[in-house]
Amino acid sequence: MVRLAHRVRALDGWKAAGIVFLAGLVAVAAMPPLYILPALLIAFPLAVWRLDATTSLKGALGTGFLFGLGHFTGLIYWVGFAFLVDAEEFGALAPVAVLGLATLLAVIPALVFAAARLLGARGPGRILLFAGLWTLGELLREYYLSGFPWAPVGLVWMPFLDMIQSLALFGVTGLSLLTVFAAASFAVLGDEPRTPGPAPRWRALAMPAAGLALLALVAAGGATRIALNGGAGHWDEDGRWHSGTQAHAMAPASAGSTPAVSATGGPSVTPTGPADPDRADSPANTAGDRQEADRLAEAPRAGDTPADPRSPAETPAPSARADTPPGEASPADAPSPAETPAPSPHADTPPADRDRLFRARLVQPAIPQDQKWSALRRYENIRSHIVLSRLPGQDDVDAVIWAETAVAFALNASRQLQADVGMAAPGNGLLLTGGLRQSEGDSPTFQVWNSLYVLDRSGTILDTYDKAHLVPFGEYVPFRGLPGLRKVTEGMTDFSAGPGPRTLTTGRLPPFSPLVCYEVIFPSRVVAKTGPRPEWIVNITNDGWYGRTSGPYQHFQIARARAIEEGLSLVRVANTGISGVVSPLGVVSPLIELDRTGVLDVDIPRPAGTLTPFARFGNGIPLLLALLFSISGYIIVRNYRV
Repeated sequence: MVRLAHRVRALDGWKAAGIVFLAGLVAVAAMPPLYILPALLIAFPLAVWRLDATTSLKGALGTGFLFGLGHFTGLIYWVGFAFLVDAEEFGALAPVAVLGLATLLAVIPALVFAAARLLGARGPGRILLFAGLWTLGELLREYYLSGFPWAPVGLVWMPFLDMIQSLALFGVTGLSLLTVFAAASFAVLGDEPRTPGPAPRWRALAMPAAGLALLALVAAGGATRIALNGGAGHWDEDGRWHSGTQAHAMAPASAGSTPAVSATGGPSVTPTGPADPDRADSPANTAGDRQEADRLAEAPRAGDTPADPRSPAETPAPSARADTPPGEASPADAPSPAETPAPSPHADTPPADRDRLFRARLVQPAIPQDQKWSALRRYENIRSHIVLSRLPGQDDVDAVIWAETAVAFALNASRQLQADVGMAAPGNGLLLTGGLRQSEGDSPTFQVWNSLYVLDRSGTILDTYDKAHLVPFGEYVPFRGLPGLRKVTEGMTDFSAGPGPRTLTTGRLPPFSPLVCYEVIFPSRVVAKTGPRPEWIVNITNDGWYGRTSGPYQHFQIARARAIEEGLSLVRVANTGISGVVSPLGVVSPLIELDRTGVLDVDIPRPAGTLTPFARFGNGIPLLLALLFSISGYIIVRNYRV
């Protein structure tokens, strides 16, 4: 190991640059969905050895930048797929976007390496110092460039239920700290012994042993937490939740979903511009859309079968399946009044079962992104949602939940559309759906929001939530005054930001915290700090922009981390992506997988018994730990004698 470390430190020129870039890239293999954890034992020791080779602040900056560039290029390559949805207009920008974003994000590791060199990183103490500074960098990513804390290193442990219980204590960033420390500690095995003899070689093992011991302690603590809870709990094949003992493994990925269909890609947060029927330039103000509106307006009300918006001659015979992709053939017809089940006994009052809060139907239509905002398809897309929502069992659930911008119109601007969409709600329950919201009345300026609506079966809007954290160049254009800048999505109007996290209380469902798309990636900012505490979280999204890449899988695991941190069940519904439920301990329900159309009827577990430390103190805990590691490492470095 000493010889290998010496050779790595001795590299110069393009070889030195190449190996540090590859080290950052290799670390990505440990992330979802691959989880090749030994990759970290290659990546971080190489990074430390190359840091050892730097003799100046400029050299450390360059080394950290190259490591970050390799790491983030591999981590966020899927961003480029969003530009391929409209490849003719934006395809050439795909590599520019990936490399540009990776370059900006690589500034953080560059600062980490530079700070380590500035503080004189050497000896065993440099491992503590490096791990602490890396974690401070991850915390900084929550605010840098409007915030993009995508896939921190701690996410590598998501397949291991015992390990990720620690997220309730110090969050995924705290787990990053221990993971980087353990992985980087193996770099000391390449250090030259200070004195001859076998004893120093054994002493060199102390640092890696300490790192592995810390991880083992985390796993033991997680197993104890699960045991004290009486088991992790599980969902049965009918989506019923049972608290208690189960094997520590993720639930089957395909249970509860309908057969797969082919689908194309589209972005997690980028709806097109507002559909304002009163504006001549509105996408909705076309003859085709008006015709679709007239047809959908004839759709039946609650208890009836939704009308097919096509003419009788175009309408195929009813099918018993709901796995036909929209745009290729008609979905299954909704049940007739005779087939519609009677309202469930628990529909009149909020459920009070021992194990669950309520039961929900998650709807994933898997609409191809190039059809989602088509002026001639948007009403058909809504109809597809209604048909899936009204499959048998609709009135056995308390809520039906649709994905982000499932309604590709300003839902608050049309009472008729509200009534049509309301048909998807169960008899005495509610519909939660994503949709556009536009300013009303005599507002001096026209605004549009990416929103979540809560409606009852009559179509009455009971409450709304407006997305607060918007995507640059997808939902708004920063520095709009500069020439040549524009959105990569349709429409010229920038979306407006909402006020931030809030708890919705409808009376028919337990209070909940809504999150739209990548709002879920921000630790400690998924629940309102004031007002009533929610009992569950709902995250609506659309990962269709990113195709079958690592992006949707990472996005789901990031959302899963939030459930454990807050001690709340998290319901995730995607247009296409991964739809399912995560329990407060991180157990995953049956899922509707990527590019599959279907519905999932599933119980929502109750919150953890007590407020988790992370829910109480947020990022304060990992920040304190990172500072403790950094200061301790610096003290050891200062007292180290070569």
